[in-house]
Amino acid sequence: MWSVGFNVSREVLLAIRQSNNQRVEHLIEGLVNALRHHRQSLSQDIGTPLWDFACAVQRLSSFPLGAQKDAFWDEVVHVLKFKTAELQSRELALFCNALASEPAHCATVAPDLLHRAVELRQAPEPLTEMTAQDLQMIVHGLSRAMASSETLSLCAHDVKSLANLVLEDGFELEQNRPLQAAQILDSFARLRHDNDAVLSKCIFDYAQETLPRWDASALTQLCAGLAASRRAARQPLESLEVKGVNGWGRLVHRCVEVLPKAEPWQLAALARSLGKVGAPKVELAHFYDALEERLCNSPRLCELLSTKNLAVLSNALARQRCPLWPERGEEPLTSWQLEEYVGRRVQDFDPPSLCIVLNAAMRLRRGGQALFELLVEPLRLQELEAEQVALLFSAAAAAGPFIGLSPSLQMLRKLMPRCRSLASSFLPWQLAYIAQSLELLGQLRRSDSGPMLWQAMSAAETVEELCQRAEEVVTSREKQQHIIKQLRESVEQHSRRRPFSSSALCSVKNGVHRRCIGDVVTATRFDRVELSWDSMEEHMHRLNMTTIMSPGLIIANLPLCQYQKHNLPNSCTFYSATRTQLGAQCFAFYR
Repeated sequence: MWSVGFNVSREVLLAIRQSNNQRVEHLIEGLVNALRHHRQSLSQDIGTPLWDFACAVQRLSSFPLGAQKDAFWDEVVHVLKFKTAELQSRELALFCNALASEPAHCATVAPDLLHRAVELRQAPEPLTEMTAQDLQMIVHGLSRAMASSETLSLCAHDVKSLANLVLEDGFELEQNRPLQAAQILDSFARLRHDNDAVLSKCIFDYAQETLPRWDASALTQLCAGLAASRRAARQPLESLEVKGVNGWGRLVHRCVEVLPKAEPWQLAALARSLGKVGAPKVELAHFYDALEERLCNSPRLCELLSTKNLAVLSNALARQRCPLWPERGEEPLTSWQLEEYVGRRVQDFDPPSLCIVLNAAMRLRRGGQALFELLVEPLRLQELEAEQVALLFSAAAAAGPFIGLSPSLQMLRKLMPRCRSLASSFLPWQLAYIAQSLELLGQLRRSDSGPMLWQAMSAAETVEELCQRAEEVVTSREKQQHIIKQLRESVEQHSRRRPFSSSALCSVKNGVHRRCIGDVVTATRFDRVELSWDSMEEHMHRLNMTTIMSPGLIIANLPLCQYQKHNLPNSCTFYSATRTQLGAQCFAFYR
């Protein structure tokens, strides 16, 4: 044990300043033993001044503690449990900021630390006055604790009381520290104080006044905080003007200016957050155009992107560029060749990122069927979570008009059992994704070919389970009925056999296509067809087609032996002839 008067906390700070890591490790071990001794002896004295101890803990929070890590933080938490009531504003700020690096330990004392912060905020003594820097450090640590624990619950009234401090006269945000204001807003949003329009406007106004000082880090934090807030907190900002210019327009322009110096993770965070802050689309288009230009002109930057950042960036571009209902076409919606970087690292993606990238790539029309199959192959469909299943439905709906129905529907057929098993866990937006995707694919199937999605035995049961879930979690009656209608109509759209219509027929004579005339007829894009002899004979008569052979139906003028035979369900046999035989692909049906 150290002699009386030996201040271990100051010795730790001195050793850190001298970069004497060996002595720091020795002192940490001694500090832990001393704190444990005081705890076991039930002593209220920790053997060092509380301010010195707070400074030492703050510096050690970024130091590799090695084998002493858990023991050190356990003793720190124990000290706080019986010393919280003695903490002053700056000491409380230091402890909260230090515990931000250990949110699991912070969660055990977070309610007491928050309560002490409110006491100090309401105390009249000048000694306890809380500055903007103190508030930033306190709410940052508490928000990290909240994010790390699903069971932690902090008093909403206390959180609101701290937030009101920002609005009081005499409280000033430092003009040369924009990150401070951004982090305060983001931390309060993480503390679930996310519906405060006055606080959002206060921070946004501060940003407009100090905009030239904002760098990529501060802008990223600000946009993340606004994106995490509710619509009511952001709505006053949408029409806010500064010097006759839209406030969001000025902020987006600043984001464009800092793009060249932004780190890869900051690019991804800005791209994700800006799309959710409620800014006008006209203003946002300027940012995403600049982002796309940087990605296209900086191959080295794209190589440095992590798989998570690749997923976030591609998803952000897809949300901005792709319409809600994908349209037919092969023209890419972005010039960034994301498939080049995704394809080389497909094995590095985890399932959530893989699903995000697949959905984004199909919406942006990048990579085609080759990328679709490459990204689907490593997915273990029966192990996916509800969010990932919903994203795959969205990807299939986007891929349908782009690469054709067959790959999309084949993937969804394999996914259906997992969809049914997760029916009771889908969130409202996930049910909406599934229902909308089924509706879009059903519309495409009316004019294109593709395998039947539903198996007759399971279709109704699966849909009913999804509808039941919609009734439980979708609060809006109108949205609920719309989702249920889309789901139930999908059974008919994706399980009925496609009719034999004149739109699928053309004729060939002497190698030239002529519609519905001639003695050779081709039918294209059938997956499974069930024909009625009477209806087919009547249909052929109406179209002036005479090549019919009894007792079956052969649409062509070739002997039956020259066709390739395919057996289908329901006693239907399918015959096909090749282009080399007829000059065009020809299908024949024999019942």
